[in-house]
Amino acid sequence: SPFVATGDAPADSDPNLNEDWSDAPLALDSLKLVNADIDISAESVTVDQITLDAARLLTTLQNGVLTAAFRRDENAPGFRAFDGAWSGDLTLDASRATPSFAVKADASGVAAQRVLRAFTGYEGLSGIGALSIDLSSTGNSLKALINDLDGSLDTELADGLVAGVDMAQMIRSADALTSALQSGNLNAASFQSAFEPSAETDFSELLGGLQFNYGAANIDE
Repeated sequence: SPFVATGDAPADSDPNLNEDWSDAPLALDSLKLVNADIDISAESVTVDQITLDAARLLTTLQNGVLTAAFRRDENAPGFRAFDGAWSGDLTLDASRATPSFAVKADASGVAAQRVLRAFTGYEGLSGIGALSIDLSSTGNSLKALINDLDGSLDTELADGLVAGVDMAQMIRSADALTSALQSGNLNAASFQSAFEPSAETDFSELLGGLQFNYGAANIDE
């Protein structure tokens, strides 16, 4: 799992932001050599710090087309993780000269704080989250797949709070902030009460979305 940090590997002290995706051809010819139906179930699967409970994966490989469904049945999720239910469908079509890839996934009832703690160590955001992914692409390499990526990623977070900041206090201090800007006396003290460790902002609903078009992601307003 190259994208899931274990905490043991040293951090890259000099990351190269100009590194590009690999344009090496994808080795998918082996998918055309066998046809298969595979049904895998497990009460618990652990991948580094992530645990999947009640997991089921239904996989079909037919004439170079690989389909994978993460679901127990039409009405039951493929697995449970971070208190939520997750389902998804993945299709990799290597039967043509140019492979295509598509993924659709949904999650509900996810504990946002547990997800952020596992992947980033950050615990300042909490709430019950939902996620929807619908992405597709075509290409003969990872770089080509990324450059052709289209679709959407939508998130919804309900009944949560952001720790360390009091947005209501910032709004109430608008007049003082305007005065500080006009007088040139703006400093950290102008915001201190809104950014104290005990400060927090609760919310009923927080929505976010990304729209992908030929590999470029834009915030969906």
